[in-house]
Amino acid sequence: MGLSSLGIRLISSLTALKCLLSLFRYFIVKLQKNIYLLLITIGLIISLNVNSETIKVGLSSHYYPFNFKKAGHIQGFEVDIWKEIGKTSHRQIKFVLSSFSNSFKLLNDKKIDTIANQVTLTPKRESNYFFSTPYTYDADQVFVKNTSHYHNIKDLKNRRIVADTISDSNLVLSRLNQEHNLNLKITPLRVDNLKNIVKLDYADAYVMERNEAVVYINHFNLPLKLLGPPIETFKKAYPFRRDEQGRQLKLIVDKALSQMRDNGKLTQISLKWLGMDITRNPMGLSNSD
Repeated sequence: MGLSSLGIRLISSLTALKCLLSLFRYFIVKLQKNIYLLLITIGLIISLNVNSETIKVGLSSHYYPFNFKKAGHIQGFEVDIWKEIGKTSHRQIKFVLSSFSNSFKLLNDKKIDTIANQVTLTPKRESNYFFSTPYTYDADQVFVKNTSHYHNIKDLKNRRIVADTISDSNLVLSRLNQEHNLNLKITPLRVDNLKNIVKLDYADAYVMERNEAVVYINHFNLPLKLLGPPIETFKKAYPFRRDEQGRQLKLIVDKALSQMRDNGKLTQISLKWLGMDITRNPMGLSNSD
């Protein structure tokens, strides 16, 4: 074999080797890109799984004893309920502070997953949202001074009454006022101002949601008593968006609440914060679970 022939073969071999190296580098680069994309995909999946394990709960921070801040920390009945739901369902719970008036907007905008502010079940709300099974029960109730001699709401004709503006108590009282021609002088009230209103002796009677009012009356030792049976009873539940995620969350929360009811956790938390069990249709309310 001549030198020229050997040189040609050597050049051909080197060219082939270069081609092989180029192909090898090409596949290595492609493999690196695929591995990189795979890692990104795995990261996204992990991130989605972590996010799906976190339930964002919207609540206010000025709703004693349900949600309130003390020493910079949010606490209360609802906070303990959701911490227990988290333990029972193996989910992380993230509390998002918001005013109640803004909470449904946050829910609709997917900034939160539910609302923990003693949300009353109403037909209109149930048509727009999924709701958990009821976990507390309440009622609009008339309170009067301990020294009064009123026996029922009709005795309050032409009297001054203050009604809670956050709940539907004001609307309920307005309806009764018209139905019975009571000529009541109705003034708006926030329960957290109850102590000052009573001290000023401004009104003859007060209409508020029973659970919260009883806690305030006991806490501040206010000279008020119940007047007759509740005006109107209702249930409280957690709302969720009417989509697949909302449906799944409802099932998760319903299961957790059922377990907490069975093992006594709901009752335990209620007694801790309110001194009474509002989770099992307390105080003779007519709505059952």
